[in-house]
Amino acid sequence: MIQGTTVIREGARRDIVDLILLRGVPFHGRLNCMDFLKRVWPLEEMPSEDHRFRTATGDIATHIGFRDWDDSHLLLERLKLARGPDEEFLRFIEEVVHPLVVPDETEVLSLVAAINGPLGREGYHLVETDRISGKTVYGAKPVTFVRADPDPTPWEKVDRQANAMREQLTLALSHGAAEEGYQVVGHLGREVMISLAQAVIDPSEAIGEDGKRPSETDAVRLLDAYIGRTLPGSGHEALRRAVRGVVQATSAVLHVRSATYKDALLAVELVSATVHLTHILANYP
Repeated sequence: MIQGTTVIREGARRDIVDLILLRGVPFHGRLNCMDFLKRVWPLEEMPSEDHRFRTATGDIATHIGFRDWDDSHLLLERLKLARGPDEEFLRFIEEVVHPLVVPDETEVLSLVAAINGPLGREGYHLVETDRISGKTVYGAKPVTFVRADPDPTPWEKVDRQANAMREQLTLALSHGAAEEGYQVVGHLGREVMISLAQAVIDPSEAIGEDGKRPSETDAVRLLDAYIGRTLPGSGHEALRRAVRGVVQATSAVLHVRSATYKDALLAVELVSATVHLTHILANYP
């Protein structure tokens, strides 16, 4: 990694930070918030943005104390995770899953699996780099350094991610059915949908019914454009509505925040149905 580079896109950074914050537990784990932040940023060397203080330590601690910033603003805007250097962003992720911050290895495994989806598309993965008291320490490494196999085909990637989603459902159920474990199923499902959409349509060529081009990670609109392309004409109207309904229902259940086993199970089955329907459209002209 070249020091000071910003290769990791802002959209991916925001997605990963949202994923971390939506777990419903503090991003700083069992550490005091300021103690956590000092593991990532040299706050005493950073200037204050408040004239009352000399360094960032003073103004950040004050805003945290008064609770007039939410965590998203603190991390993405004040500490500039949205647009700062890649090494800073990656160091933050490494600390979020550090055993000193989150001692529960099951929780860490779920979080690492969820983060590695969007992070992998940016060219990095969290991998084991060390162990402390028998617990894994993860470091962010370029994907090319940790992957021995060649890039999978788009459909192989979809299948692999869908299998990981089912495995996460089993893992969550076998470890006390914690809500955050089921939320990770949804995170993985969204990755499946993005990979599926990108397997069948080039985002640069996708135009929705509204005449606009979806972003490369807007799976619902990409798939919607693909369905319109592969099932054209009035004769396919009912079928288009049915397939689009499955895609929209899949998206809705994947974004449930207070996830239960039922939500996670529905997510797995709806993603599977979406994959199967899209596979039919792609392979049977």
